[in-house]
Amino acid sequence: MPVSYLRESLADGIAYTSIVDEKFKTNLIRIRLITPLRMETVSDHAVALGVIGVSNREYPDLSALTARLNELYGANIGVDIARRGDLQILSVSVSAIDNRFALEGEDITGEAVRILLNCVFAPNLEGNAFGEEVFRSRKKELLDAVEAEINNKRGYALLQAQKTVYAGEPAMLSSYGTRETAEAVTAETAYAAYKRLLETAQIEIYSVSAAPLPQVKEQIRTAFAAIDRHPEQIAYTAASPLKPEPKTVIDPMDVGQSKLVMGFKTDVEDIHLMRLLNAMFGGTVSSKLFLNVREKLSLCYYCASNYIDSKRTMLVDSGVELANYETARDEILRQLDALRSGDFTDEEMDSALLSLVNSIRGTGDTPSGWVGWYFYLLCNGLDRTPQQEAEYYRSMFADRQKLRQRLMDAAKSLQLDTVYLMQQREGE
Repeated sequence: MPVSYLRESLADGIAYTSIVDEKFKTNLIRIRLITPLRMETVSDHAVALGVIGVSNREYPDLSALTARLNELYGANIGVDIARRGDLQILSVSVSAIDNRFALEGEDITGEAVRILLNCVFAPNLEGNAFGEEVFRSRKKELLDAVEAEINNKRGYALLQAQKTVYAGEPAMLSSYGTRETAEAVTAETAYAAYKRLLETAQIEIYSVSAAPLPQVKEQIRTAFAAIDRHPEQIAYTAASPLKPEPKTVIDPMDVGQSKLVMGFKTDVEDIHLMRLLNAMFGGTVSSKLFLNVREKLSLCYYCASNYIDSKRTMLVDSGVELANYETARDEILRQLDALRSGDFTDEEMDSALLSLVNSIRGTGDTPSGWVGWYFYLLCNGLDRTPQQEAEYYRSMFADRQKLRQRLMDAAKSLQLDTVYLMQQREGE
């Protein structure tokens, strides 16, 4: 049977999307709290999410919560923090086997959702603060996550580069915040920020199951009805303005390999065209950056591009020896010039199309895959199935000459904004 979905409003700023796919044996309920990235709350939100993911008033620590979830045939509660453009996205989810597989006919999904909602609406508190013990463990976890960002030098170079690419914009922040903002979080500030989050965030709730779960929708509707809501307006896309002149930042660090990040900005609104261009430029193993800068010229250990539709920016990142920095930078620009001038083959276009279509094919393999798909549609104002999305990409090739010109124009629209180099120190 085909997959069905329905998105409907539960309350002001709260939407519920039901996705029914009969091949699944487990049900997934995911609550996404979407809020503007702000320096003063980013780390409070991250700690608060960690607290509600491991405890509630009924089960005040991870051990007690896990024991109860194990009784429900290994149900699982998880959390996730992400950034989309200028937004912080905080997700808490529960997955549980469908009731038809319960040996004694128990309402496994209903009980799992009840526990999830208790985590969200009845957290483990001491007065007007999160319980101290669970708070301390989650704060340490956040500090460890911030430290892990620093230790992953490729990812950290991208984060540091984006501070310049998006200077003065919320998107310059990490989804976790900084070590300073994380260290400043207290059990009181985290709970206060969390209460405001429930009142002001845009909330997207997803249910993925083999059959409709109307009772789950009513459980969630009833729980949120107790909140006095005044949600903030948000924008899923906020194009980043181009700097008057490209800015170069040299950041000396104790690394064994320099990291080069180049940020480009565009005014093109067509995300499909830009994703196709990105696949040809540096998004695949058949791209110009991979085949020329990395393989043919051996100027870097890796060289890839990524298009960020929420900010209409393209980031190119590479690992280079310091002696090759300027040569690699110039060659990346030369490969972009090749796209601008139409110096690319039909085979390159076809390879990019195949890569995009293949990435779409696995969309519904998991419940989380469906959540990601429908959130992508929401963010970009689309309404189509993965099959229709793949067909849309194919339809772009109906007039190859026109598409070639559109790709050339899109490449010309990409203007250099930032060059960031995480530079090996002398003697490294």
